[in-house]
Amino acid sequence: MKSVVLMMVYAVVLMFGGYIAFSLAPAGSSKLTALLVPFIAAGLMVVAAVLVSRAKKNAGLARIGVLLGVALPILFGAAFAQRALKSSAASADFRSDRVAFDELVKNGEQEGTIEGLRSFRQFQLYQVKYDTPEKAAETPFDDFKNTRAGKKVKTYDTAYLAAVLWGLCGSSLLALVAIASTKPTIESRPDEDTNEE
Repeated sequence: MKSVVLMMVYAVVLMFGGYIAFSLAPAGSSKLTALLVPFIAAGLMVVAAVLVSRAKKNAGLARIGVLLGVALPILFGAAFAQRALKSSAASADFRSDRVAFDELVKNGEQEGTIEGLRSFRQFQLYQVKYDTPEKAAETPFDDFKNTRAGKKVKTYDTAYLAAVLWGLCGSSLLALVAIASTKPTIESRPDEDTNEE
């Protein structure tokens, strides 16, 4: 069935996207997550394809496969788009901070190290979260650096991840249209119809 082939092709695209994200991920990033998430999604698509391929043996499972084959690209596409938006926003913030940081380094006001960049970005976030003297008094900057928000500050650009995620989002949309256009339907076997009667 064409739908089975399309599902398998989509699974390969997902794995390729995961591999690209893993390859481009800089030090300090979640490289394993970038690889595993698309591979898990691909695995689910393979399961859907296998179920559809068994239409002649088990129409009930094949129908579940068809449902998954159409629903999963929608879910994956939405998830990829949401994550891509966050990565794009994070990339824009990073580039803005990096320009300001490089200017300070140029003027000799800041050390041009990774830790210097981390501390600078943490302070930028700190000023946003604790924008009043009262809030700042409750949580000094040194304490903020050890909080979850402080530790999550990135010292790398997430533009690479946004690009991969947008690519996977577009691939999911194409996969949905392609699979749906085959109009995959499963006909019941004669013995199944007899059992239902």
